[in-house]
Amino acid sequence: MPFLIIKGSFHLVGKSRQGNPSGFQPDGDSIQFRPDDPSLLDRLERVDKPYRLTSIGSTQFRFEGIDALELHFEGHHQPRPLADHSRDYLTGLLAMNPVTYRPPDHLTVKPPVAHDGARGYILARALEAHGRPVSFAFAGKPGGADGAKRPLDQGGWPSRTKVVSRSVASSSRRCSAA
Repeated sequence: MPFLIIKGSFHLVGKSRQGNPSGFQPDGDSIQFRPDDPSLLDRLERVDKPYRLTSIGSTQFRFEGIDALELHFEGHHQPRPLADHSRDYLTGLLAMNPVTYRPPDHLTVKPPVAHDGARGYILARALEAHGRPVSFAFAGKPGGADGAKRPLDQGGWPSRTKVVSRSVASSSRRCSAA
């Protein structure tokens, strides 16, 4: 089944209702992504809830096939600093580091972030039960047009494309083994 190419940018900072910068809470297997064309999300298979866009037009996506240690799930977290390392590795792959987090729990990004809005794209075909696109993530430019369908195993990806999803999976396995 082909995936949909969705171009956009990865974000760590949004805006509050008052219009002030407000940090998101990324972790090792999800981050905010703002599609250049949000209507492309309507083309994804929907399991239950629809996607939601933040005040800056981003939505949180989940990585396809990756489950990293949780930093915040129903008020709990998994072993730190391993969960922190997973998150920091992800933001590093997207060239968003350094990122400062608000004390005392260090979960929420403290604006400003110098490299917020890193360009990239996702390959997705469905929204999970909570309305988040389940995606492979890439830094760089795609080997196809925005909104094009593409089989994952089709060759011809540009050499400048950084495969973030595969690298995050490798990091998650190293963290789990530690």
